[in-house]
Amino acid sequence: MIVYRILDYKGWNRYYYITSVSNPKAFPINIQGIWFNLPNGELASACFHKSEEMVNGFYSDWGRGAYDNAYSPEFLPQSLFVEYIDFRTKQYYADTIALPQENMLEIFKRAEKDNDLKNLSAWNPKMGLEFQVGIANGGNIVFWLMNDHWEKEFYRTQLQPKPFPTKMQSNQKPINSKEEFLSDIFAEIPDSVKTDVLKTSGVAQFKDSIPIYFNDLRK
Repeated sequence: MIVYRILDYKGWNRYYYITSVSNPKAFPINIQGIWFNLPNGELASACFHKSEEMVNGFYSDWGRGAYDNAYSPEFLPQSLFVEYIDFRTKQYYADTIALPQENMLEIFKRAEKDNDLKNLSAWNPKMGLEFQVGIANGGNIVFWLMNDHWEKEFYRTQLQPKPFPTKMQSNQKPINSKEEFLSDIFAEIPDSVKTDVLKTSGVAQFKDSIPIYFNDLRK
């Protein structure tokens, strides 16, 4: 146990990174909880707070990011927990997604070797990469790592809907009435988003489309 704690304290394979989540505007969702789990059993301090607010405020879009500053280097995430409800289908998704450690580590090490990290702090320089999590329709989740001029998709998966719960896993919020709960979380959807929902086919596959916000990385 003592040896483990000493090794765990070391900075080996710790990196600066920031995190963001987005969804296609035409496929609104409500996120009840989203976070990275670290290999040492802790939650990552890099959080999705700003972008989660954008998603739940219905002004997110596919690939659009919002990030906090990086503060300290961390282990790369071992998994992502996410819990959300889809507006169109009213389906409920919740799962812990194991992430490919070697793929992520290879991208970080290559960027580090090529001096291709980006500054993630408005104050003292903290060089690292951005995690972008895209929640597409149909339970599809896409993961990218990014700097200022490239993005690399390193994993994707598809979640299956689950029976609507009587209590949310993330915040233990009780669900007395599914209909009332859905009415409450989707009450503030703007008319412009509803128009996009009506104009976009429910079978559109955003998981296979490059977010328009990534085009700026290629300039």
